[in-house]
Amino acid sequence: MGLQRLTTVLTILLVGGSSALPSAPSATQRPPLSPKERRESLMADCMKRHGFRYVQDVQPQVPLTKAQRGMVEGDYSAMLADRLKYGFRIFARYVFPNETGPNDVAGFREHPNNATINALSRTQAEAYFKAQAPCYAWAAQTALGRKVTSVEDLDRQVTEALHTAHRQAHDADPLLVAKARDFAACMAAKGRPVADPRPSQIAGETRKPLFDQLWELGRRQWPRMKGDVLPELTRFEAAPYFREERQAALDDLECGKDFYRLFFPRSTAVGMRVAWEWGEE
Repeated sequence: MGLQRLTTVLTILLVGGSSALPSAPSATQRPPLSPKERRESLMADCMKRHGFRYVQDVQPQVPLTKAQRGMVEGDYSAMLADRLKYGFRIFARYVFPNETGPNDVAGFREHPNNATINALSRTQAEAYFKAQAPCYAWAAQTALGRKVTSVEDLDRQVTEALHTAHRQAHDADPLLVAKARDFAACMAAKGRPVADPRPSQIAGETRKPLFDQLWELGRRQWPRMKGDVLPELTRFEAAPYFREERQAALDDLECGKDFYRLFFPRSTAVGMRVAWEWGEE
């Protein structure tokens, strides 16, 4: 599936990762499978029945570094250091293409089955994809206990669940509402108006123009592909977009530092809870 489930992952990882997951079982217990592990196990079984090998896309949890922990906790110094180098980490993946692993500037990674798919003939690949779509829908529906018709359908449901959870957690908090209003006013004064100043929306709103640029470049390169597609850019081609991104990220932080200090710890926990429940983590 290539850079699989890109939109949903971007939404969940907007504020960074966290370890806000259910407590681990004792050493004498067999750890229960997470929703994602159940889905991937079922997916492998289904693809095997169609004659294809499927590598389960389950990655071990990577502990956060001190800097990463500071960012998800809304620490100004940690966020400033990161944004000075990487901006919002949108076009940074093209400017710093060799930085991968736990500190990957983009947070995107190849699906483990890409190598298998790339080794198939055209006829075999067509058969693989023909089997993959119904297998994924069945595996996700069975693992989650929810009606799922496709990858796109699950992405839509996860995104809606995430937005609902954030609205419920943040938008009725008077202090967060006040901080978000100040944040929006500051951004407007810098010539970066925010369309939706609600606490649950404002962080995404400040990044939206840059993501819009990214997806537009992808659509120009791949006009026949549906949805949001990453463009292929050289470091030189990405440089002007990244310069604008970096300045936008610094303006965003200066205006939003008081808001982020309160928002990020709570938002991270909400995002990881939804990701766990829906098989994204």
